[in-house]
Amino acid sequence: MGYVKSLDNQSGFYDKVKMIEESIFLNKILREAIEAYGKGEPILEDSIFDSYWQRLCSNVIILNKYFDSDTTIDDLVVLSVGYKSKKTEHFATVKHSNQMGSLDNCFTMGEFESFVAKTTQVINGKAYKVINFITEYKYDGFGLSLIYEKGYLTKALTRGDGYSGENIIANIRHVRNIPFFIKAVKHLDIFEVRGETILTSEAFTAINDERSKDGDKPYVNARNAVAGIMRSLDDRVLAAPIDFVGYEIPNAEYLHRSNLVDFSNGNKTLYQSDILKWINSRGIGYHKFATNYITWNISPVPNLPIDDKLINYYSCGSNENVIDDKTLVLTLTNHIAQMTMEREDLPFEIDGIVVKVNNLAIAESLGRTSRTPLSAIAWKFPPKQALGQLLSTAWQVGRTGIVTPVAEITPTYVGGVTVTRVTLHNPAEIDRLGIRLNDMVIVERRGDVIPKITGYSKEWRDKTATTVYKNTDNRITVPDVCPCCGTKLILTEDIVKDTKELRCINSKCKDQLIGSIIHFASREAMDIDGLGDSVAYDLVDKNLVKEFSDIYKLTKADLLLLEGFADKSANNLLDAIANSKTVDLEKFIYALGIPDVGRGTAKRLANHYKNVGALIGSDLDSLLLIKDIGPITATSIETWLDYNYRIVSNLFACGVKTNDVVNDTIENTGKTFVLTGSFLVGGKPISRDELKAKLESAGHKVTNKVTNKTTALLAGDNPGNSKLEDARRLNVDIIWHYLDS
Repeated sequence: MGYVKSLDNQSGFYDKVKMIEESIFLNKILREAIEAYGKGEPILEDSIFDSYWQRLCSNVIILNKYFDSDTTIDDLVVLSVGYKSKKTEHFATVKHSNQMGSLDNCFTMGEFESFVAKTTQVINGKAYKVINFITEYKYDGFGLSLIYEKGYLTKALTRGDGYSGENIIANIRHVRNIPFFIKAVKHLDIFEVRGETILTSEAFTAINDERSKDGDKPYVNARNAVAGIMRSLDDRVLAAPIDFVGYEIPNAEYLHRSNLVDFSNGNKTLYQSDILKWINSRGIGYHKFATNYITWNISPVPNLPIDDKLINYYSCGSNENVIDDKTLVLTLTNHIAQMTMEREDLPFEIDGIVVKVNNLAIAESLGRTSRTPLSAIAWKFPPKQALGQLLSTAWQVGRTGIVTPVAEITPTYVGGVTVTRVTLHNPAEIDRLGIRLNDMVIVERRGDVIPKITGYSKEWRDKTATTVYKNTDNRITVPDVCPCCGTKLILTEDIVKDTKELRCINSKCKDQLIGSIIHFASREAMDIDGLGDSVAYDLVDKNLVKEFSDIYKLTKADLLLLEGFADKSANNLLDAIANSKTVDLEKFIYALGIPDVGRGTAKRLANHYKNVGALIGSDLDSLLLIKDIGPITATSIETWLDYNYRIVSNLFACGVKTNDVVNDTIENTGKTFVLTGSFLVGGKPISRDELKAKLESAGHKVTNKVTNKTTALLAGDNPGNSKLEDARRLNVDIIWHYLDS
């Protein structure tokens, strides 16, 4: 009981454990989503992807504030648009002329006001007399870049990782409204048009009807469908009625200013709306779709060309009365609200509204971050809601012992996905929502952990109370014992969120063991390929694995007892297990699943102690000497090692070896850098990950956020304005165009 008491008295211990556990999950699913998207097989809608990213960032912010540390997401998923897919025999990989990036998103009025204020402030600071915005639909489709050489279409590139994509030009012949020759640019060696391939709702329904007839699984949504179709090798699939919407011409301002292409009938000033009209006039994009945009002015633009057939133009200012930021925000948001209401009537899917600075010269002067322009933002629509009946509540045990309620509901279609299970987080959340069994609950897809139950239908409860509830109020019962092992549960404080969580403190609990083994075998840990969720469950269920070391005692005969295993699969897993016996020290520490120890902390521990023996012999005082490890984390490590050091000994007895750290790459340097922009080393481009590794090997630390602990900001080409502003505000040195031969 001493162990239990020790844990119970650690204020904030469990909340950080939960956050780290959640962040690991988010990291995993975001990586998988990026990879799947690049392969043309999306597994998450944009809204869900965005919500998971927001949640990950939120966790880091809370951790930084609560523990007063420099915790960053450096060791978590590095987000870029798309995925760098492997070159295949079917589609060659081609480098983009310039990054095919994305847009920053906003979900709240405050975020949108911040964008408008920052943009107009910069513009006004440069003495521009006209501030003009344009709004466009944010199409939920599959990004594509069309490359014309001497006017002829020669390449059609997927977004990929934003820096290179696959050339799927062989499939473009099936897409409507993409011309193979543009007369107006036949004098140019290279001309590029970017946009989205989309399916109309009618086409999407027809495709799924055909798939159902053929016994194939229907596509979840139109975006998934068009992505899969565009990379298909089946001509029958490619015959689907796909449309293209063009919305961007890279370097348009340069082409216009150099008189290489006249986008605006001789007008000197070039606008985004001119580009959309030009694209449409050349037949690049479906006319009904490509013309839905509105321009908004803070002050009038006397000579702005307006075609009433193509543009719904709205002016919110006059010569005498120039509109202010507040009124502009109100006007724009009212328009967005109207477009949101009209969303369901559109013949295609959109997931938001894009707001851009219309003047291209001004837009270019605002610059961009590493992945997004600063002159535009995407307003994401509020969540979609649906009602589903709450049938029961299951209680799940995580690898750290936290017991989480999960609502099981009738199949509910919301936001493009059929939902049957929704996490309720903890007993306090159930009380807050006031939900009961048999309620019709409100399910949302929103910018939080998705999906989410936000309440219940009072009308339905009142109407059916006499027939459904009868003599009981159907309240959800909170268990007293672990649903897996029967151990009495304890209630622990979540200091940060001011809630209480249930926890099973039995380290031999079957569900905890399964979760721990899955974590141990994961790619970021011991990297045992083939030991996934189902295999881990079977190994524990058949009592073949009771702790980590048992994995290295498995035989072929053991594996053949598992469902789905034959000679080849058994041999492959045994080979993967054998190959995992030698591992870097930081990955080994991370694999142990010590509460409060993520990949970053594991790396710090490895760099400090150099070998496992020194780590096992550590105490609280020595742990507290390590930079960025506070008393809560240190106590967690010490407690785990005190009670579980035999786990480590048993692993080494089975032949596991760690690559000890020779050089300390992080500690004792006194220099912390932040990177922004693109860089050259030895005259050649280098990724920021590569530059980070180079700096760390030289004994420096690289973080993702500029703080008062930052030594210098290394700024390359096209640096992010936010990091530059932070550096100037905090008087942090800025080293421009960092070069190293």
